[in-house]
Amino acid sequence: MSNESILQQRQDLIRRTIRMENVERIPAIYMGVAFAPRYMGMSIAKFCADPEASLQVTLDAMDRIGNLDGANIAVGGRITTILSMLWLSRLAVPGRELPDDTLWQVMEEEVLKVEEYDQILQGGWKTFQRGYLPRVVDPEELAGTLSWMMANGSRVLQSYADRGYVVISDAQGLSASPPFESLCGGRSMQRFFMDLVRMPNKVEAVMEVMMEETLADLERAPPRQGGIGGVWLGGWRGASGLLSPKMWNRFVWPYIEKLANVLIAKDYIPVLHWDQNWTR
Repeated sequence: MSNESILQQRQDLIRRTIRMENVERIPAIYMGVAFAPRYMGMSIAKFCADPEASLQVTLDAMDRIGNLDGANIAVGGRITTILSMLWLSRLAVPGRELPDDTLWQVMEEEVLKVEEYDQILQGGWKTFQRGYLPRVVDPEELAGTLSWMMANGSRVLQSYADRGYVVISDAQGLSASPPFESLCGGRSMQRFFMDLVRMPNKVEAVMEVMMEETLADLERAPPRQGGIGGVWLGGWRGASGLLSPKMWNRFVWPYIEKLANVLIAKDYIPVLHWDQNWTR
């Protein structure tokens, strides 16, 4: 059977599974990042520095594992740069600050100052973010990563398809994350959790400003263009195991719900990345 026929069968299986139809088996979906280079003998440093190498080693690892229908998300760009953008945090990078085969590490420290909440409230989130990012990631590295992703996004997805793999989060240029993630990363977890206790109303007001701009971006997203139409919707630092139910229901869940509903209304599928136990 050709890879194209295999791909079509897997797409059909995954679509029916998402629709909660009766299926002959549950799809097997790969979700891993640092696993692939370790599994295939590549250094973590090379994986972080070379987007092309990270793509190929991931596909090779999936082939070696075997019996996989697809991947949750496609690799692409420099993972450490992407995480700095997401969490407003500096990262220690293998091959630079860390040994070649050490996992990248978020430097859990206060970079976003408490008084800068007012700057977000007064000037908006995107304006603040543009001025802030050079404090946590090299501007040339950031520009290079974004350029690579824009130039190669379609080719990356096609590379998975050529091997018969379906990418679930395949809506190019779209991702969604509740404000909790960025603020917690920029402030540091310890300080941000204290902010939630000491100044909950201000934090909530900042989140509302951030959310308004994020939702506006999603509303302007182009119509879904075939494929699965999945959009990664992350929750890491805001996992329910890290917060009391009362705080989680105020500072995390309402934003996830709003993001998911906007995506669904536009015919996209929110792919909920929920670390830890979300059944509390």
